[in-house]
Amino acid sequence: ILCELCTLKHPFDASSLLGLVSQIVCGSHCHIPTSYSKELADLVGRLLAKSPDERPSLEAILEDPFVQPYVGRAQALPAPTHPPKPAW
Repeated sequence: ILCELCTLKHPFDASSLLGLVSQIVCGSHCHIPTSYSKELADLVGRLLAKSPDERPSLEAILEDPFVQPYVGRAQALPAPTHPPKPAW
């Protein structure tokens, strides 16, 4: 989702299911624009790594120096007082 938010397109895009599978297996994905920071581009690259062993765990993402300031801000937000209403 992070890649899609940065590029406004899917990280893997093909006209057929076979083409999509090929892109995923080959590890060929879009790259975020250079207007974003190198740290964000590196994070997206790690999240989309072909090998699951190369992808960061949730704990590693939350401890990433680039992500840490945003984690702190999120933790400072007040907790919701009621559950959100369903969209339907």
